[in-house]
Amino acid sequence: MSDEEDIAAAEDTLHLHTTTNVTAVALKLPPVWTDDIEGWFLHIESQFAIKKITDSHTKFQYVVSTLSSATSASVRHLLRRPDATYNDIKAALTAKFELSPWERAARIRAITSLGGSKPSEVMDRMLLLLGNDTAGLLFLHHFLSILPEFVRSVLSVSSETDPQRLAAEADKIFLQGAPAPVSTVCDVSSDVHDTVNAVGHGRAGRAASTRDLCYYHKNYGVRATKCRKPCAWVPNSGNAAGGRQ
Repeated sequence: MSDEEDIAAAEDTLHLHTTTNVTAVALKLPPVWTDDIEGWFLHIESQFAIKKITDSHTKFQYVVSTLSSATSASVRHLLRRPDATYNDIKAALTAKFELSPWERAARIRAITSLGGSKPSEVMDRMLLLLGNDTAGLLFLHHFLSILPEFVRSVLSVSSETDPQRLAAEADKIFLQGAPAPVSTVCDVSSDVHDTVNAVGHGRAGRAASTRDLCYYHKNYGVRATKCRKPCAWVPNSGNAAGGRQ
């Protein structure tokens, strides 16, 4: 029997099974979330509860009706069993798609930036991958490493260890935006100081920042007998004639 025939047979069976006052065709479930199988079963079980669907065989058929040709392959042996139950197919799909601890850890480490999301949204993804494990020091450290520097610098002194509260703090800082850059007045003052220094030491060749000069012109000015490139010194007439005095 092909995949299509298996699924078609399961869908036909849906019309034959009912629960108290609720027909089996009254509910449409989403396709299997292969990247979050636990969350998918929590979702559909909530739907079963709302519709008061309790019959194991009916729930089994509902699950089968959501399978694609690819996912049905992992439970083919159950599709051919007339006595298969909901718990059977739940166990099979969970075993197929649930991530191992190592796979979850690798996916957490693969998150290396916010990627356009808020810190709390990234934390939600990390906690989903963490599962029932404890969010320890290394987990929180990795989260901090993902954040922009201006957020991380503030949170680095935080005593908060609850991951969701820490992410909420990160959101507040992140949404305020990065602080304005330090005033350029300091840079201008530095350049003026360099210029005055240059003139004061007889560096008439160019009133430029000493940061642009080589070791010899920075320290000896017009008395320099050597020059090491790169150097912004522009000699005037007589500049090269002096030497050290």
